[in-house]
Amino acid sequence: MNTADLAEYRKRGGKLLVVQGWNDYPVRPGGIIDYLADVEAANGGAVDTGKFFRLFMVPGMGHCGGGPGAHRFDYVSPLVTWVVEGNAPEYLIGGRPDGAFTRRHCVFPATAKYSGGDVNDAASYRCEAP
Repeated sequence: MNTADLAEYRKRGGKLLVVQGWNDYPVRPGGIIDYLADVEAANGGAVDTGKFFRLFMVPGMGHCGGGPGAHRFDYVSPLVTWVVEGNAPEYLIGGRPDGAFTRRHCVFPATAKYSGGDVNDAASYRCEAP
């Protein structure tokens, strides 16, 4: 991105969901984490930035999908809910193409922690801040 100052985008009501795989080799994950820090610095801090920008880091996901992680998502419904109803997503549910398991992917820097139940079901995980 050319700028971290997203004030005009935010003023127009823009909402941004960013999904990055931890296993993304062409675009290293540290880059988007650094960009998030820049966006937060330019847009009033983490709380204000979280009102329009959400980063989700996906374990096992490669570049734009693939890999051993739960990398299949419905990106549209959470974004529409956020724009229309004002409810920002705290997590996205990702699944495997073969249906083997689902996972909860939390707003960075929170991570999913197992809370009991079926280890293959996203409902058995909660988002936990570091």
